[in-house]
Amino acid sequence: MKKGWRKTKDPDLFEQETGELLHQRVRVCIWLGIVLYPLFSLLDYLAAPEHFRLFLFYRGMFSLSCILLLFFHSRGFLRQLSFAVVLIWCTLAALVISLMIIRLGGFSSSYYAGIILVMMICSTVLPLNKRQAAFSMLLLYLSYVIPVYLLTDPSHQDVKLLFNNSFFFASFTAVSIIQCHQETRARKREFLLKMRLDSDLVASYRDFQNARIATILGLAKLAEYRDTDTGNHLERIREYTKVIAGQLSKTPKYSSYITQEYIDDLCLSAVLHDIGKVGIPDAILLKAGKLTREEFETIKLHTVYGGDILKMVESKVKGQSFITLGKEIAYSHHEKWDGTGYPKGLKGEEIPLSTRIVALADVYDALTSRRSYKEAFSHEKTVDIIFQGKGKHFDPDVVDAFMTREKEFKRIRNKMPPGSQRKNPNRIRYESGSQIFEEIHGSDETLLEHISSK
Repeated sequence: MKKGWRKTKDPDLFEQETGELLHQRVRVCIWLGIVLYPLFSLLDYLAAPEHFRLFLFYRGMFSLSCILLLFFHSRGFLRQLSFAVVLIWCTLAALVISLMIIRLGGFSSSYYAGIILVMMICSTVLPLNKRQAAFSMLLLYLSYVIPVYLLTDPSHQDVKLLFNNSFFFASFTAVSIIQCHQETRARKREFLLKMRLDSDLVASYRDFQNARIATILGLAKLAEYRDTDTGNHLERIREYTKVIAGQLSKTPKYSSYITQEYIDDLCLSAVLHDIGKVGIPDAILLKAGKLTREEFETIKLHTVYGGDILKMVESKVKGQSFITLGKEIAYSHHEKWDGTGYPKGLKGEEIPLSTRIVALADVYDALTSRRSYKEAFSHEKTVDIIFQGKGKHFDPDVVDAFMTREKEFKRIRNKMPPGSQRKNPNRIRYESGSQIFEEIHGSDETLLEHISSK
């Protein structure tokens, strides 16, 4: 048992759990005192009618004391001192019974059974260890013996009765200590089992999450590997998305919507934005020369293909999941804030928030990466281009979040640099609205539109 106990590496967790349980059970004991003590006045009425009113007063005062004790204990003043509350409650309970015993003639009174009843409540209701149980039982016994012995004139017969009663007290104390010890051992075993199960569950969940992420990345790579211009594109997109979403979550407008779970799902689903490229013929996707209008219309269909694929997967999954976000992003990552994007020409907040975030991350990565048709733009130039697209290409809130954290984008880019590509001036593919431009050396805005459409 001890060897297994050491494996938890933090037995304080068990002590904390026991302390919380003790805090809850103390309330039960106090409530039992509030309810049971007045009820036992019925016994006083039958066994000691001449003292009924006085005993009722004793019991009433004890119940009032319990109410005050419960008040302070509930307010947290004594939360960290739950065992001290137990001792106070035991002492008050025993002293009230001792006062009655004194009135009834001392050790000859059968009211000492009330003390044993209090012992039984402590040992069965409270999660005490063997030391706490022993101390509580001893305190109850002394709270009975000392007042009665000092405030009465015990005869030789009374002393015999005291020894007789003490035997029962000792026997019950021994049983209580053994019971508390065994219950403590049982709770420790249960705690160890729960800790192991929790650890196994966390490990299984972590393995599942890692497998899920690896599977999603693998699927997304199928589309990425067909286009050799991408490098570490997916990994960077995840990091860029995390930065923007994290910044937006700090703003009043989005703080209640963008949770940590949302950010985790968004970062995972972001890598699926171009999964629809698997449906584009190689002759068009990998074409070195410029695209015809018809070919470009085919390229644009990758948004629909990707969204439809993920929509089918989503139909097999109950409830909201990262697949839902992935579907939104696949469908809409080429939509623009001013409504000039595709495939549906969505405008403003008609575009899902997930998509508005990933769209900026995708464009930043494209602009700062060398492609066969262009050199990589510097971080500073890219920031300027994105800022100029605020309210046109991009959601203003997303741009503001990007501008606040743009230095982190540069750090991520330097940490995971894009793969190098040989420049091919014949590979020309970009668009503005419905037009296809035929010159690679256009304005920054034209190039932005070109990159974002690819």
